[in-house]
Amino acid sequence: MKLVGIHVGVAVAAMAFVGGAGAKELTAVKVCGPGSCRDVPHSSLARFGPDPFVGTPVTGTAVAPQPYYLVRFFMGEGGRTRGEAFRGHYALQGQALRETGGRGDEPWTTLASRGAAVLEATLRGLEPFPAPRLARVQVDGHTSADPSAYEPLLGLRPGPIGVLPDAGVPVRLTWNGRSPWSDVTSLEFDPASGLLLGPSGYVRVPRELASRLRREAAGLSPVPTGGGFPWGVATAGAGAASLALGSAALLLARRRRAHPRRAPMPA
Repeated sequence: MKLVGIHVGVAVAAMAFVGGAGAKELTAVKVCGPGSCRDVPHSSLARFGPDPFVGTPVTGTAVAPQPYYLVRFFMGEGGRTRGEAFRGHYALQGQALRETGGRGDEPWTTLASRGAAVLEATLRGLEPFPAPRLARVQVDGHTSADPSAYEPLLGLRPGPIGVLPDAGVPVRLTWNGRSPWSDVTSLEFDPASGLLLGPSGYVRVPRELASRLRREAAGLSPVPTGGGFPWGVATAGAGAASLALGSAALLLARRRRAHPRRAPMPA
């Protein structure tokens, strides 16, 4: 079912800016980075109709942390802007938009091509906000040695699931600052099935990342490491040294055969 990106249709239907008899409409959109903003040309909004940001909701955790833009929406009537109605964040790689300042559970909405074209033409060359980073991750109470390794968990696409698990171990996320992803602070991972419960349901975790989660949930290092003396390295080094010595001895023997030692001159 088609939905309007970050509730544009809902805002229009609800008449957020009631007053006068004229029909309310989207009159202006600004796309902002950390240093400046750009206006979406009004002619572009008119060309794509009153709801240019129609899209479909994103399932799973399919919008990974990435550089993003702030998008501000203004409404009015008769071509006159009454004020800012709402704002959202736009993730360029996923062409997805998410409302800002709400309850924190608004879904990402994948934009239809016409809405994405409007935004991308406006933001071309505009510096985005940097991608957020995970500052701390706890897997079943154990602090991860490498929090950034778990950032792909927020970019998993749904696939075949099978039987859903009854429960899993908690995965707590702490971010380096506020962003469109920073409200996602708790996930649930089932070690037996490799399924992850995220903001929009279950997704299957890739094998290597699932193995890392299982190990850290048990309090182990994220990747297997050998203990004790590195016999494999030592053996390889000794073998290389023996080979080098053998080659040198063979070369010396060949030189002696090619140049036999002269007999001593009689006194």
